[in-house]
Amino acid sequence: MLSQKWVNRNNEKFLFFLIFILLPFYSICQQHLFILKIHVIHSPVKILGIGEAYWWAFKPLHAAKLKSDSSNIDQNTFLFEGTTLYPTAVRLYPRDKSAFFNKLIFIDTGYQEITLIKKDSSYTIKSGTAIEEEHKKFLHEMGIKTIDDEIDGEKLLAYVQKHPDSYIALFAVFNQADRYPYRNIFNKINDAFGEKIKHTKAFEYYTNKYDPKSTATADPDLLGKSITGKEISLADFRGKSYVLLDFWATWCAPCLKMMPHLKELYQKYHSKGLEIISVGSSLSDSKEAWGKTMKKEGIESWINVFSEPPYTNGPDLGIKYGITEIPTSPD
Repeated sequence: MLSQKWVNRNNEKFLFFLIFILLPFYSICQQHLFILKIHVIHSPVKILGIGEAYWWAFKPLHAAKLKSDSSNIDQNTFLFEGTTLYPTAVRLYPRDKSAFFNKLIFIDTGYQEITLIKKDSSYTIKSGTAIEEEHKKFLHEMGIKTIDDEIDGEKLLAYVQKHPDSYIALFAVFNQADRYPYRNIFNKINDAFGEKIKHTKAFEYYTNKYDPKSTATADPDLLGKSITGKEISLADFRGKSYVLLDFWATWCAPCLKMMPHLKELYQKYHSKGLEIISVGSSLSDSKEAWGKTMKKEGIESWINVFSEPPYTNGPDLGIKYGITEIPTSPD
């Protein structure tokens, strides 16, 4: 009787025989098929997950669609299959408690292999694919460990000017957008991309999200509308001693932890001229969740604004005011 190990090994060989034989035919029917084989070394991962590289509000940016969940070829080796419109960023993570990591990688069309190697408490990526090689060079040139890190705007601009068709730079800009609220560098980076990048759905969605067409308004201080539909402007608070703009999100634990302190601050100093304006944003939250959490936390005593398109006065408020992290209220 054949051993299970021998059967598994031969099943694997047969599977890859089919992949290499049928891939050209798949390509004819589906021009953007990708097959991704991942090895995890020195880490006992039982179930590997693959997911979107960015938060849910940026879902339209994702070019990849997974056709099936991960398939275990053998211990610590996983196979994914799907389609992608163009090279795109995804994240790898364990779906069980056997390990912890969250690694951003880039995938392209066709067959590709990636090895995830654990060394001490960190994980490194080893791959010979062209897109991952550029990813590695990009990180080195920017002087960062991951594109989640803050990147110098001038360095990023210089890279895009040199590599106008870089998908790596495109996805790096997504992560940096809220750190470049100033028009001079923001517009220069966007303009430097080539037509191939500018025609992607991701670029179009991203630029509309962060640089919407401004609606003409007589009030440059207009913040938007409160939950009751009332327009809120900073001009309304002239003469007040202090106005605190508090940017927060429903999923942000430190933000929710600050709410009791804000209540105490408001009760103590509102009579002396303090006003608080709490701002939620469609860039990182849903309006429904924002409204429910606002009521649950009991912060309706002060002004609450939700920033969402169509914006009444330029970009999202977080972008307009250069907010790079939340919460923004003091400890």
